[in-house]
Amino acid sequence: IGPDVNDIGEYAFRDTKISEFTVKSGNKAFKAQTADRIVSRDEKTLIAVSPLTSGDFTANEFTSVGKGAFSHNRQIVSVVMPNVTTVGDYGFASDTNMISIKLGNLKSVGEYAFSETGITEMPAFTADTKIGKYAFTLTKLVNVIIPDGAVIEEGTFSDCGNLESVVIGNDVKIGKNAF
Repeated sequence: IGPDVNDIGEYAFRDTKISEFTVKSGNKAFKAQTADRIVSRDEKTLIAVSPLTSGDFTANEFTSVGKGAFSHNRQIVSVVMPNVTTVGDYGFASDTNMISIKLGNLKSVGEYAFSETGITEMPAFTADTKIGKYAFTLTKLVNVIIPDGAVIEEGTFSDCGNLESVVIGNDVKIGKNAF
């Protein structure tokens, strides 16, 4: 990654065989924390993970997952990042083999953040959590609990074929095709 690169979009490394990243000195936006990941200069946001990273992924230092950071990684099985409170658009999209995710109490979930993953349980969120459109579409969620006052955007839980139970709190706003 050259010194003048300051944005990495979702799906940037999709379906590649890239196993290591190098960030050139002088880059003010990113650094390679380890060979298989790119992080923000302040090391609080995970920007990209090698598509070849496999198995269980654990990291305690991050507070956010950038847009598309894990997208289309079909080798990750579980993620544990207890301090993450923000997941960007497409953060884990199409990680079809990811069945478990443990994050902090989420404040913001981007559009399509968990779409097409194998997760069966929701990450923790509150009524104040901003959840983007189609954030959990096509997942394997079984139960969903929506807290009082939450806003559920369009398509948030659409096409969740394993969904057996939905508990909706009071004063919840539900967008079209939410389920």
